Amino acid sequence: MVDGTPPELSLNGAATIQLECGDTWTDPGATAIDTAAGDISGDIVVGGDTVDPNTPGDYTITYDVSDPAGMSSPQVTRTVQGGGGGGGYATPKGP
Repeated sequence: MVDGTPPELSLNGAATIQLECGDTWTDPGATAIDTAAGDISGDIVVGGDTVDPNTPGDYTITYDVSDPAGMSSPQVTRTVQGGGGGGGYATPKGP
C-alpha cells in the first residue's frame, strides 16, 4: 500500500495564548495522526521563538511533522502573547 496522504497536524489548545507577567509558560503542544502510521505526535518538530512571559511581545511557535513515507503536513503555528500580550507593556501580577 502506498501512503499518499500527509499526516494531520492539530494544535492542543488555542492558537493564540496570552500570558501575564510572571506566568509560567508550558507549551500545550500538538497532535499528529497519519492514516498509515497512526499517532506520530512524537515526531513533531517544535520551532520558532523562545517564549519569555516576563518580556512583552508576540512569540510564534511552529510545529512540523512528516510521516514515515516522507509526506509533510502543512506547518501549524501558535502565537503566545507574553508579558501582558500584544507587544504592550508588562502587567505585573498583584499580591
